[in-house]
Amino acid sequence: MRYGMASAQADAEKHMRNAEKHMKTSFMKWKPDIDDAIEEYQLAATAFRNAKLYQRGVEACCKAAELHKTNKNLFHAAKQLEQAATLSKETDDIDKACKFINDASQYYLESGTPEQAAIVLDKAGRMIEQKYPLRAAPMYQRSAELYEGEQRLRQAATGLIQTAKLYVRGEKWEGAIEILNKQTSIFGELQDFDNQFKVIVHLVLIHLHRDDLVAAKRIHSSGVGISEWAMSAEGQALGQLINAYERADQKELQEISKSQLFTYLDNDYVKLARKLQAPDIPASMGGGVESFNENNIDELQSDMEDMR
Repeated sequence: MRYGMASAQADAEKHMRNAEKHMKTSFMKWKPDIDDAIEEYQLAATAFRNAKLYQRGVEACCKAAELHKTNKNLFHAAKQLEQAATLSKETDDIDKACKFINDASQYYLESGTPEQAAIVLDKAGRMIEQKYPLRAAPMYQRSAELYEGEQRLRQAATGLIQTAKLYVRGEKWEGAIEILNKQTSIFGELQDFDNQFKVIVHLVLIHLHRDDLVAAKRIHSSGVGISEWAMSAEGQALGQLINAYERADQKELQEISKSQLFTYLDNDYVKLARKLQAPDIPASMGGGVESFNENNIDELQSDMEDMR
């Protein structure tokens, strides 16, 4: 194995020397052989990776990317920066990895391939989210923005779902609320009511976790304007959850949070539901959340229209 790695390193250094020779000019050679140099740098990067000399591999990738830029080929420059990001992750240099990915995405965008610009951000988000969730979140968010700009709303929604989960995991509540509100808008355009219902559940859980009962009740009531919300399982369960919270009934709060609707959420929201703590004393505002039924739906919808 050591011999194999030593051989790979020797090959890599040979390719680096060859690339430098291709870039030299002389009295008889006025221009560098850029294409040949690019090929040698790319071969060097692969050999350095095989030798586990990741920093040197990054160096070779960056040299190849710069020469692609010189050739005005931003698409292939972006490809080299993607590889540099992967090698940087091997050394846990997350700052460099993120910079390479963001630059690669920008190059793809400038080369007229916005979808590829979004895809590279998605890939990078998946690559680092377990260890660095709050570094991955902006990548998913930017990816969603690019998809939305291309009217790829389903893909945009997927990116926003990932972004919100990571903000919740990192307890960045304002960021999570902002992204969840964007999800509501996109799912509304898609007429995806099931996912709109989920977003309302997520928002209510966050507001209750932050001890903001007023905001939780407002979000719950906002669902009345969505088709079938009033009689949905989500609408009924959230009403029960909010009532238990308002009565400061910790036992009931825990029982409701363990019901099927909440246990089937994504894991970050399941944890949030199970960590809910009722206030020390019942809320003084009273009234609770009115249960939805066929007799009061029209009245609730009329109230929502007045609020608008």
